[in-house]
Amino acid sequence: YHLHTRESYDIILARIQAKQKKLNSDASCAICCIFLIVCAPCGLLMCKESKDKELYYEALIKLVKLRKNAAGPSNAIDVPEELLGQVKEYDTRKNGDGQTSYTDGAFFSYGAGCGYSGVHIAAGGGGGCGAAACGGGG
Repeated sequence: YHLHTRESYDIILARIQAKQKKLNSDASCAICCIFLIVCAPCGLLMCKESKDKELYYEALIKLVKLRKNAAGPSNAIDVPEELLGQVKEYDTRKNGDGQTSYTDGAFFSYGAGCGYSGVHIAAGGGGGCGAAACGGGG
C-alpha cells in the first residue's frame, strides 16, 4: 500500500477500528466475568431464600385452609407436626416479649377463625383473649 493515497488510510483506519472493537469486546467480557464472580453468590443466596420463603408460604396456606375448614371459629383443629415444623422453621417474627414467634401448636389449633390468629399477630391480643371479632369486646 502506498501511504500517499486515501484508500491506504481507509485500510489502516479499518484495521485500527477492528482492533478497537475487539478490545472493547474483550473488556466487556471481562466486566461480565467479574460481575458473575462477584454477584453469583448473592444471586444464589437470593434464590435459596426465595425457595425457603415459598415453602413457608405454602405451609401457611395449608395451615390457613385447615383453620378455615374448622367446625367452628374456636374449635380445635389437628395441625400435623410436619406442617407446624415447616411454619416454625421459616417464621422469624417475635412476640411482644422478644420470644419465639406465635407458632406454637395451641396458637394455630385454637381460635384463628374468631380473630385470634390475625388479630393476635397484628395487635398482640385476639379472639380467645377478648378480640372484638368474636364478640370478646377487644
